[in-house]
Amino acid sequence: MSIDRRAAIAVAGWATLETRLARARQPDRFFTPREMELLDLVSEMILPADQHSPGARAAGVSEYIHLIAANSPPKDQQRWRSRVQAFAQYAEKSQGKPFQTLGPAQRKAVLASLAPEESHPQTEAGHFFADLKQITVFAYYTSRIGLLDELEYKGNQAMSAFPACAQPIKGHA
Repeated sequence: MSIDRRAAIAVAGWATLETRLARARQPDRFFTPREMELLDLVSEMILPADQHSPGARAAGVSEYIHLIAANSPPKDQQRWRSRVQAFAQYAEKSQGKPFQTLGPAQRKAVLASLAPEESHPQTEAGHFFADLKQITVFAYYTSRIGLLDELEYKGNQAMSAFPACAQPIKGHA
């Protein structure tokens, strides 16, 4: 019996993450409470709670991002800090007030204005959005909620059959 590399990494990452998230919640934090709120709001906009998923907030995505940034080399920490600040300044400049105080439509407008930069970021705010989108998806789908509850990962077990996908493929009968 064998397990593929991706599954092994996901399981090992999940176990490590659960332990380290508890430590990341300690008062000595890398991000300020205001920055954590910003990370939480933006990650929840990327993967919002709905009838299918409890969303990024429930999965602890902002805590995971904090864990990564807090345990990164100083150069990477500075990059995280400058990009979070650049995004906050961009949002305030474009909408007239801090991102955390904006309404849903204004927050969406901020992200929509950065979306064209996603594949080739040109600004620090654009880099923040592109990086945050990528790490949000990774953090969510390696969390207990994303991996076990939503993807229904069954772990290292033999399966006699693989159930067919219930979703029709567009353009196929």
